[in-house]
This record gives sequence, structure tokens and C-alpha cells, in this order.
Amino acid sequence: MRILQITALLSLLGHSGALAEKVEDGADTPSLELRCAGVFGDNAIFQRAIPVPVWGWTAPGAKVTVSFGEQVKAAVAGADGRWDVSLDAMEADKLDSLDKAPDGRTLSVTSASAGKKEMLSFSGILIGEVWLCSGQSNMAAKVKHNHANQDPNDNLFESNLPAIRQISLPEGWRNATPDSVGEFTRVGFCFARRVQQELKVPIGLLNSCVGGSSIESWMRIPPAALPEDPKAKKMEYGKLYRERMAPLVGYGIRGALWYQGEANSSEGHSYFLKMESMINDWRASWKHGDFPFYFVQLAGISESPEDNPAMGDGRARIREAQRQVLTMKNTGMAVAVDIGEKKEHPANKVEVGIRLAHWALHHTYGKAGIVPSGPLYKGFKAEGDAIRISFDHADGLMFGDKKDYFPPAPAPDAKLPWLSIQSKDGTWHWADARVAGNDLIVSSKEAKEPVAVRYAYTNHPDGIYLYNSAGLPASPFATDTKAE
Repeated sequence: MRILQITALLSLLGHSGALAEKVEDGADTPSLELRCAGVFGDNAIFQRAIPVPVWGWTAPGAKVTVSFGEQVKAAVAGADGRWDVSLDAMEADKLDSLDKAPDGRTLSVTSASAGKKEMLSFSGILIGEVWLCSGQSNMAAKVKHNHANQDPNDNLFESNLPAIRQISLPEGWRNATPDSVGEFTRVGFCFARRVQQELKVPIGLLNSCVGGSSIESWMRIPPAALPEDPKAKKMEYGKLYRERMAPLVGYGIRGALWYQGEANSSEGHSYFLKMESMINDWRASWKHGDFPFYFVQLAGISESPEDNPAMGDGRARIREAQRQVLTMKNTGMAVAVDIGEKKEHPANKVEVGIRLAHWALHHTYGKAGIVPSGPLYKGFKAEGDAIRISFDHADGLMFGDKKDYFPPAPAPDAKLPWLSIQSKDGTWHWADARVAGNDLIVSSKEAKEPVAVRYAYTNHPDGIYLYNSAGLPASPFATDTKAE
């Protein structure tokens, strides 16, 4: 006699929400143990405009049928029980209102073998844009954490954007509504909110962050370009990749957001090599091509000495290494040097998320009217006893005074601090600067025949900063090759 049994699905990595239906020929019939990867669940968001991988496990040799909307796909589980299908690319669900979400669709999966059958399903799934969020504590920081110096007119706890959703394994998908938005990565949520305002589509976040983690722990293998690192064992190469990233690999995404470096802040060029290796490996793992990889350059911390015009202290070198990552295809860097604080976790995560969104909106989504970045150093030219610095993204170049969440106020008569110039004899001197169109003219009465310039190349360059007319800050830079 056939027995119909409804049981809660205990899926991979503790995900809950789906029900597995077993249709058996007898009470002693072994289960097919059908399950999907933990990243699938109720209220998930699938990436639009690309084939959508769906995978899981069941009894070896079982036939698996996956249905979603009008699509039906089939596969046979391999010897290890894994099955994989790929849904055809789909258009995004358009949002008539950001404070409402469509009902979504149901993903149904059936496993059948030797007269046995098991089924599971996930409901409320939307099609939109999906971004991976990874790194250490400044990315892991939640909406509910540290709200000092935030805009009183922008209470994130009151957010009601149900088509922005996050999953952080082993938990399931959450909607960005007042009862759960506090658990979202604050940087990721503010990124998603800004992108959704422009695109009017659902946004999904895969949140995989661990406070205090080193870049090595997120790398599957050490970079070949580096000599053997005596600290490698301590850094546990690949530990978090295996534990936190591998369960997500292959899920349909648009790109990745990365906020890390504090645990590696004493490094210079080696950090560039590690980021280069990690980005290439993640892209190879996902098999989605050179997907966008946008990251945050470290903010200021503690204090900087005012008697060392050569600078180079603290986080100067790792910021320069991060800037070098921009030489890689399809990358972008959100500059955060102007929102640093004396302690490790700057409160202004809102603007960090927005600055990452500028890169995505301009570079990934083709919004030409949105500037991707603040001024980025492009080159220099000696002009007598001065040096002319040229930038990308420098329209409306200006000195600005930034306070809390307010846009920078133009400060044309202020002196730009943390700017130095090197004489031909190798000595460094604090410099003066003036804006000439979109260029910066740098000089010092003490520097004859200058050969190099450094800007904000120090641990915490507090004060007036260099901005473009969009209110986005210039990245710290050093024109001399020894700066790495």
C-alpha cells in the first residue's frame, strides 16, 4: 500500500522552508534523500539574463525533474548523488512599486527511482540581480550595528523593500522589511537599495563574510607569484573558501562586492598579487566569465604623523596595492579614505554602499549619467618647479570639507593637506596645490626640479579632501614606483 508522507526537508547547511513529499511502496523503503543546495529556498532571487544553475543531491542514478514556471528540466544523479540542471535565461520581474514585491514563482524538484518518488518545492522566487558580498567585519557589519553620525532622515530600520533579499548560510533568504532588515549587511543593503532605485528590479545578496578574516582564508590556493609565505599555515589558506564560499559557487550572480584588507593592512604589493589571484580564481570557479568585481579601498584609522612628508605609514601601501587592482578587467574601487575614524569600524557604511553602487550602475548597467568614481590618478607631467597631476573621473575637481553623512562642502580657499612633493635630490616636502580645470598643480618652494607626488599616502589623512563634482573622493596615490 502506498503511503503519502510529508516531512520537513533538512537541506544542505541547515536551510529550512521547503517541504519534501515522499511517495513510498512500503514503510521500510529507503529514502531518496532529495535535497537542494542550501542557497536555494523560499523567497530566493535568481539572476536574470543568464542560464540559472540549480543543483542538489539524491540517490545515485535517480531521475531528477526540475520545474520553474513553464520550464521543465531533467537530469540523472551521478555516482556521488549530485544532480545539476540549468534553467533558461529569464527576464527580470519589474517592480511597479519598490515597497511591494510580486508573488514570485515556485521551484519544484522531483526525484524518482525504482518506484520511489520524492518532491520538494520553494515558493516566492523572483528574477532580478544577484550580488555576492564578502570580506571581513566592515562588510559583515549589519544594518542594526553602529549608527553613529548617520542621516536622521534615513532610518534603515524602517526600510520596507521586500524585493531586496539576502541569504547568509545556514540561514534562509530574508526580505528587507522592518522585521528583518536589521540582519542585512549594511554595505550590501545600501548598495542594493541604490541599484534598485535605478533599475526597478529585485536585488539578491549572497552574504558570506567573517569578521577578522584574512584574504588568504578566502583564497582556494596561494598565488603562484608569491614566494612561500611562512605565515601561510597561520593564515589557513582556503579555510573560509571551503566553508563559506564553496556552498555558493555556481549560483547565478551578476558580480561580487569585496570589503577586506584590515587583517592584511601591513602589506603592499603582495596584497595586489593576492587579490589578483583570488579574483581570477573566483571567476574561474563560477564559470561566468570575468564578472564584475567591485571592492572598497580601506578607510583611515587612528592618526598620522604630521612631520613626515614622505608619508608611507600605516595603510598607505595596502591602499596603493588596492588601487593597482583597477588594472584588472571589470573591476572598480569605492574610495573610503574620507570617512575613516580613529577606531576600526567607521560608522558611515551607507556611503560606502552607495559608492559601490556607482560602479555597478555606470559600468555594469550602462548608466552613463552616473559617475562611477571619484578622481583616480592617471599620470603626471613636470612643469618647471611644479608637477601637473591628471585624473580620470575628475570633472568639477575641487577641495571639499566632509562632515558625517553630508555631501562635501566646496572649500576653494582651503589648503589641501597630506600632499607632498619630492625633489630631484630625493627629499620630500609638504606641498601646495591649486586646481586647474580637471588637473591638480602641485609645487613647493623647497622642491626644485620635482620628480614625484604623493597624496593622502598615510594611515589617516584627516581634513580637507579632493573630490569631483559628484561628491566622490579622490583615491590616495603615489606617482613614484617605489611606493608599492
